[in-house]
Amino acid sequence: MKPYYKAAFTMLMATLIIALATSCSHQKKYVIGVAQCSEDSWRHKLNAELQAAAYFHPNVELRFANANDDVQLQRRQLLQFARDGVDMIIVAPITSREITPAIEQVMDRGIPVITFDRKTHSNRYTAYIGCDNYQMGYTMGKYVAGEMHQHGKVVEITGMQGSSPMIERHRGFAAAIKQYPGITIIATAPGNWKEHSGYRAMDSLLRGGVTEFNYVFAHNDRLALGAIKAMKAHHLNNHAQVCGIDALNVPGGGIEQVQQGVLSASYIYPTKGDKLLELAMNILQGKPYSRHTKLQSALVTPENADVIHMQYEEIANSQQRLHQLNEMIDHYLAQLSLQRLALVLAACLLLLAVVAIVMLLRIARLRQSRNAMSSLFSSDISRVATVETPAYGNGTPVQQQITMPQEAAPDNDSFAARLRDVLQSNLCDPSLDVDTIASQLGMSRAGLYRKVKALTGQSAVELIREARLKRAHAMISSGERSVSEVAYAVGFSSPAYFTKCYKDYFGHTPKHSKNQS
Repeated sequence: MKPYYKAAFTMLMATLIIALATSCSHQKKYVIGVAQCSEDSWRHKLNAELQAAAYFHPNVELRFANANDDVQLQRRQLLQFARDGVDMIIVAPITSREITPAIEQVMDRGIPVITFDRKTHSNRYTAYIGCDNYQMGYTMGKYVAGEMHQHGKVVEITGMQGSSPMIERHRGFAAAIKQYPGITIIATAPGNWKEHSGYRAMDSLLRGGVTEFNYVFAHNDRLALGAIKAMKAHHLNNHAQVCGIDALNVPGGGIEQVQQGVLSASYIYPTKGDKLLELAMNILQGKPYSRHTKLQSALVTPENADVIHMQYEEIANSQQRLHQLNEMIDHYLAQLSLQRLALVLAACLLLLAVVAIVMLLRIARLRQSRNAMSSLFSSDISRVATVETPAYGNGTPVQQQITMPQEAAPDNDSFAARLRDVLQSNLCDPSLDVDTIASQLGMSRAGLYRKVKALTGQSAVELIREARLKRAHAMISSGERSVSEVAYAVGFSSPAYFTKCYKDYFGHTPKHSKNQS
């Protein structure tokens, strides 16, 4: 079963399951209080994911509270949830020490508590789910050291004082930087996770005479953007590189800022509302669960930001379709009686089937078009009459004659022709990258990504790799070069990595192709 048919079938089955679950009134009802420490785009995303996951648990009611970074308010909200008799509380403690007593009071009343994103100051909680903030800070420190060539001055802008992410990210970053005697953290300024506090922190440092630095590590992307605005206000544009943490895939979020070169790097801090609700339901229903769940995260740099963005887009599109489907189901079920439920479900399923068929036809046409364009690029690039590259070993240039099938190319597409020429001219250069291609075409990195993606359905990086592998296949099939010589000739810096990429693409090793020639 093809992936898109599978997706359509899954969507239809999910609709039926949700509708049938909604009609069952004998299930135990659970009320879960969600105590957010503040309000921002990261927490909005988490709340939306919790609500989407709750569609698969019609016996769950979520109640949200936002403390807006007010410790006393969060204490009152937690105790109010307890007085209201909720079955569970999910909380992101504003600070570790100050919120701990309120959480312990809730636990004393027999109400399980999940802490997420942030930790408490004691061991009195039911479960914790979040990322390894120490590792984030440590990894970012190693990255910054590499970007600075292990020499220079760094400014650190922290999150809210007393919160566990701030404490752990600072410790991890400091531990990494300590390994490089040539790097000094010359100033550490406090923020409160919000952009305006990042601006205030950097503005205060600059006014105080802290102006000689090469890098800024901010504990999240909003702080980082605030620091950049402060430097611009002081006419210090591009004064230093700036990195952050969160890497949200939203307009203006960390991934976009890395793609556009505003941030040098960010670090994914996943929300994972679905996993959070799954953990809550396991606890409430007496199922096995892990007391400490560490979410996976990753460093986002200019080299991988495009790929990560595409992956997120696919996930976001699927979630949006599911959300729209859930809203439609809720609308109809609210108006129709149980006696008409079977008829409504049949109509909904028929409608969804028609929509799915139309979508699949459109996807098939789009894929056919993109595959044709991708084939055009890759076939033209891999067709090289004579390739002259150094024969690694004695340094003597070797000419390799390659005969490829001639295919017609659309001359009316000037961009495709120019892109093809650039790739043909530079394919054997191991340093060929997206920035080089964009420069030779007179385009921005983002503009090139959008254009190539629209034409081929691939990123520029994927297109380069495919072209190199197809040229390598033609050269190997001729039988006149070794695998290592071919690897270097098509721009791979490592024969081992070339062999891995070749096997991933063709399904067998280069040696197999050589033996078949």
